[in-house]
Amino acid sequence: MTALSHFAVIGDLTGLSRKELHTVFDGKPDATPREIADRVRASGRLLAAEAELGTIKAAIAEVDREMRRLCAAADPANDRRLIELEGKRTALISRLAPARRETVALRAERGAEVRRALEASIKASAGRARTAALALQAALADLSAANETLIAASADPLWLAPLTGLDRMIQRLAQLAGRG
Repeated sequence: MTALSHFAVIGDLTGLSRKELHTVFDGKPDATPREIADRVRASGRLLAAEAELGTIKAAIAEVDREMRRLCAAADPANDRRLIELEGKRTALISRLAPARRETVALRAERGAEVRRALEASIKASAGRARTAALALQAALADLSAANETLIAASADPLWLAPLTGLDRMIQRLAQLAGRG
């Protein structure tokens, strides 16, 4: 059975959702990557760090708005309040960098947990993609042979653009699937 006739057996798969395609190839739908990632709960530390970072940013924005309002008034009586606000802004900014570092580090920890949770799905999807890419490669080889035959027979060629990089993609998919 050539690659072209293999696809004729499967039929037209265009318009099918990801879960429907899984059912065609695997016989069972699985969770989407988003659903799997959503099952990985953010730690209390991450939630607290995100909240703290948001609070600091909101406070800086509020101080900035108040300072702009006072500057726009152009009233010398506002000078004392502007100095106070500048001190408050400086204090908030000094808290911003450490809060960002902590939040980024905690996000990276959660990212690693999500990666671990997705590992089986990544392997399975990469395996399916590799199989499909190999079938595509075989089908393109059949079309190339047909094209060469048409050209030799002085018939109109198929005018297919060459596909480059498929071998590298197949190799990377094999690595992701744990086969290379």
